Amino acid sequence: RSEKEVQQQAPERSRSESGLLVVLDLFGKLWTLPYTLIGFLIGLPAIGLGARISFGENAVRFEDFPFGCGALTLGNCVIYARGTAPADKVIGMYDDPRCLCVGRHEQAHTYQYQLLGPLFLPVYFLAGGISPRNPLERAANEYAAGGSWWPRGWR
Repeated sequence: RSEKEVQQQAPERSRSESGLLVVLDLFGKLWTLPYTLIGFLIGLPAIGLGARISFGENAVRFEDFPFGCGALTLGNCVIYARGTAPADKVIGMYDDPRCLCVGRHEQAHTYQYQLLGPLFLPVYFLAGGISPRNPLERAANEYAAGGSWWPRGWR
């Protein structure tokens, strides 16, 4: 094959790979839809109390949620309590000494949900729950720092 033929086939391969990624992303969003709907049921009523809806980091975001603190991811829905924003940089998140972006951390959880679907919360709590020892939390910190969203050593 000539170099020209190889170059012509490469974009087709990347288009088909892109198409597969889109299909997998859509399947993941459907797979975790029950959790996403729970996030909507929690977030939508808060709009009347000053919460705002936005989109980003692979999620529908409810910002300025009037209760709680920090952020909570449910499927492809992230609820940011008043005083926490997706662009915030936090030092010491789950005992991590790095300055990490909250939105990227929560985005990692959306990918974890898309892979595990309805199994996410049982796996999350069996892995340690809201704790620096939880490998899913450590992986979310790694993703916020530019690494992988999936825990090291988990296959």
